[in-house]
Amino acid sequence: MTTLASKPIKMVVATSTPGVFTTTANGSGVWSISGISGLEGGVRLAVWINDDAAKAFTLTKASTTIGISNVNLYQNYVILKHEGFTATSTPTLTLSWCDKDSGCGNSGDTDIPFTANSNAISVEAGRMLYVAPGSHFNPEAVTVTTHGNASTAGIDGDFKLATGLRQDGTASTSIFTLGGAMSVGGSWYASSTSVFTPVPRPLPLPLPPQATVSTQPLRLLRRRL
Repeated sequence: MTTLASKPIKMVVATSTPGVFTTTANGSGVWSISGISGLEGGVRLAVWINDDAAKAFTLTKASTTIGISNVNLYQNYVILKHEGFTATSTPTLTLSWCDKDSGCGNSGDTDIPFTANSNAISVEAGRMLYVAPGSHFNPEAVTVTTHGNASTAGIDGDFKLATGLRQDGTASTSIFTLGGAMSVGGSWYASSTSVFTPVPRPLPLPLPPQATVSTQPLRLLRRRL
């Protein structure tokens, strides 16, 4: 994978007073941000490449008040993860907090390659939606779409449930729980757990008591002249 050096980075932290931070990756693609106050378990952090042709986004949730490492950005990836491993997940509400059209301070940011609203999550063409090892993506009863046909080779509308080492170095899988619909424009890579929740549908109304259903064959009547 090619290292993207010297890229501008933007991070938004969902503390009581949202923090907005910017920095630039060094020549090896490494970046860091310090001076974050109010960090605690469950606080969301969104990081992306800002004001550049290259697109990459990562969303995570803090598990402690200490620093977080390995918040990696990969070109054309939308990465969902969380630093804790129990009783936490990434629902639609978490994503809609910081997306392309309305999140990140209610104005959105066009450098973010997806939208997440009350009834749909939509990842633009040429990207991969990636659930990191040890993480649980739970979009609930919405439609999740990864668009394809970007007319480019490589990543295009893909969805991946990753396995590997989670944040503490323990081998783990990822989990996907869906209560709505899923449309994948590219490839689905899954060696982890997927749970599909059936959507309740109303039962057909019973026929009223006076109604009858005929199963008799049709008869052709001939009239004599």
